[in-house]
Amino acid sequence: MIRASDASIGGAKEYAFWMFIAAIFNIPAQSMNASVRAESSVKISSIAVITGALLNVALDPVFMFDWGLGLGVGGASLATSISQFVTFAILAFFYLSGRSVIKIKLKAFKPSWNYIKTTAAIGIPTAVIQICLSLASSLTNISAASLSESDEIIAAYGVVQRLILIGSYMVMGFMQGYQPVVSYAFGGKMEDRFHTSV
Repeated sequence: MIRASDASIGGAKEYAFWMFIAAIFNIPAQSMNASVRAESSVKISSIAVITGALLNVALDPVFMFDWGLGLGVGGASLATSISQFVTFAILAFFYLSGRSVIKIKLKAFKPSWNYIKTTAAIGIPTAVIQICLSLASSLTNISAASLSESDEIIAAYGVVQRLILIGSYMVMGFMQGYQPVVSYAFGGKMEDRFHTSV
């Protein structure tokens, strides 16, 4: 963390520990979720994401507060990690059950320069956006930290960011749910259905 105070660095380390472990399940879950939506199985995608989100909301207070497990910030991170694992498990079960159009087979996991090049070409713009967002957030934290010796300003900025994300995620959720519908109609050359969905 940049310019982190002694009061916040401990909590940040506790939270980051479980987040790194959660990434083992979260990254493949994100990929599977995109594939599920691409094959128009939006119901499974919604079930997986909503189940993980509701579980996270339910487990956070249980893991964090003294009347529960009393794990504090680390408990919030652990709750998120468990929720992300559940989302991963639901999506993995869908693929392993054989009900998906796309089949996951270990023998299909072979390095291919063409696949790597194509994936990088698609992913680089998104990576650049994420890097810029992280850089902007870090610079804002540095500027906010210089205004006060306490962490209150940075904490307030974090809360405001989360409130902004609520609106952003609503728009993103609509976009992600809407794209398969339009893509299906457009790809199937169903012009009437395409204009109706638009």
